[in-house]
Amino acid sequence: QAIAGILESQIKKIMLSKVRGDYVFTVIDPAVVPPENNTVNSKSKIIVMIGSLGGFVAGMILAFISDLIVKQRKRKGKVEDQVKNEPVLI
Repeated sequence: QAIAGILESQIKKIMLSKVRGDYVFTVIDPAVVPPENNTVNSKSKIIVMIGSLGGFVAGMILAFISDLIVKQRKRKGKVEDQVKNEPVLI
């Protein structure tokens, strides 16, 4: 009898879920269409221009710093080569 009761309750749940689409879900707040005059003004063109300019400036700064580091390393290597050929007094 216990199995028959469980089976009956399961069949009842299945039947209710097939008849009612919202058997499991309940609507808390219904969807509301926003008014037409409620628009969002995005300034995407300005944001893209500022981002592009900022990226360009950052790239130029990085290029100058990288070039400066490379030149310093080359200069340091030249000085070390000149010192290697000089006689050392002990």
